[in-house]
Parts: sequence; structure tokens; C-alpha cells
Amino acid sequence: MTPLHVLSLGKSLWDLYEEISEHDISRTSEKRSDDSHSTDIDLSESWKWFERNEFACACCNKNRISGDLVDRLDYARGKAGVPFKISSGYRCIDRNRKTKGKPRSSHLDGYASDIICPSGSIKATIVASL
Repeated sequence: MTPLHVLSLGKSLWDLYEEISEHDISRTSEKRSDDSHSTDIDLSESWKWFERNEFACACCNKNRISGDLVDRLDYARGKAGVPFKISSGYRCIDRNRKTKGKPRSSHLDGYASDIICPSGSIKATIVASL
């Protein structure tokens, strides 16, 4: 049986990669405001590898995931060549408590995602793509 690894990606990790140029990311022709993760905007048609509902809260189905985060995950997924199975994206306060998340988790703001990695080699491939 293969161990299950979960790779957590938060906003602080993405801040390290700000040098990625705008044209390298599949959908960055438009600049989005800090409200880009609002549920009123449906950006899922622009992503090749992800659907917006993959990042919804498991208990209430609310979804305030950052469009910038999914842009970058989509770009990295294309580079990796392996599926990224999302186990957690946006979390409401109740869900974050139930999962024993940090009180100021980036999941609460829609700036974090957990990816299930079924093996160490897949985890290494995903990390390298990021």
C-alpha cells in the first residue's frame, strides 16, 4: 500500500514565485483585484486542468478560492504532466476548525490548496513543477 501524502500550497509559497512573468501563466492578460476569488466571478472556463468546484468548501460548498492561485496551479499542472488531485481548497471557519487548521490559515482566504500525492515520486514531480 502506498502512503498518502498531502502537499499543502499556501500564499506564502506563491509569493516566492512572483518573478514568473505574466505571459508565462495561461490566463493573466487581465489583472484581477483582491476580490478575484469572489464567488460572483466564474473563471473556471479559463483553466485547462481544474474546475472551480474542486476548490469549494467540503461542508458548505462556498468557494472563495483565489483565481491567481488556480492560475498558477493550472500552469504548474501543465508543466508537471501528472494530475493534481485537490483535497482541500477554500475552507469556511467551521471546516477549518473541524480539520484542526491554523486559526489564520490561508485556506480561510482562498489562498491555499492541498494536493493529494499518492507516492513520493509524484510529490517530487509536483514540487518540481512549482
